Amino acid sequence: MIERGDTVQVTGSESAVEKLARVAGRVIHPTDQSDFAVLGVAIAIGVLVGAVLTIPVGHLRIALGTSVGTLLAGVIVGWMRSVRPWFGIIPDAAILFMRSLGLAAFVAMIGLKAGPIFVQAVREFGYVLFLGGIVVTLVPLIAGLYFGRYALRLNPALLLGGLAGAQTMIAGAAAVQEKSESPIATLGYSYTVAFGHIFLTIWGTVIVALMS
Repeated sequence: MIERGDTVQVTGSESAVEKLARVAGRVIHPTDQSDFAVLGVAIAIGVLVGAVLTIPVGHLRIALGTSVGTLLAGVIVGWMRSVRPWFGIIPDAAILFMRSLGLAAFVAMIGLKAGPIFVQAVREFGYVLFLGGIVVTLVPLIAGLYFGRYALRLNPALLLGGLAGAQTMIAGAAAVQEKSESPIATLGYSYTVAFGHIFLTIWGTVIVALMS
C-alpha cells in the first residue's frame, strides 16, 4: 500500500514516467547537493527561539536553551520532509558525515571539559564520588529499560534511543543505530533529549535555589 510521503522508484520512458507523475505525485530527481538554505534557516530560527523563549515555573524563569531550540527545529523540518520528500533534501552521505563529525566533536568537548574537574574531584573526595556517580547513572537507566520493555512493551531500539535522549547522550543513540543498523533510535532520542535538556536546566536552578 502506497501512502502519503512514500517514495517510489520506477523505470520506463520519460513520457511514461511523466504521465505516472501526474497521477502519483511529484518527480524527485536523485541529487548529491544539500539544501543548505533550509538547514541554515532552521538552525537560525531554532537558536533564536531557544535563546528568547522561557518557561515560567513559579517565581523561576527557565530558558529553553539554544540546543533544545535547534533540536525542535530539526524535528519540525524532519516531519515536513516526511510528508514532502522534495523539501530540505540532504543526501544520506552528508547526513552520515555530519552525524559522525558531530559525535566526535561532542565526545571531545565532554572529555576536555570534564577531565580536569574529574581529576580534581577524585583527589578531593576520593573514589566514593566516582562510584556514587556510577550508581546514580545506572539505576535510572536500568529501571527505565525494564519499565519500557516489560511495562510499556516498546521496541528495543526505540527504547534505547529514548534512554540515550533522557541522558542527553548522542553517543548512546549513535551506538544503538550502529548496532541495530536502523535509524529508529532517533525517534526515541529526539523527543526525550528535549525534555532531558529542559529538566537539566530546571533542576540546576532548583538545586542552586535550595543550597542558597
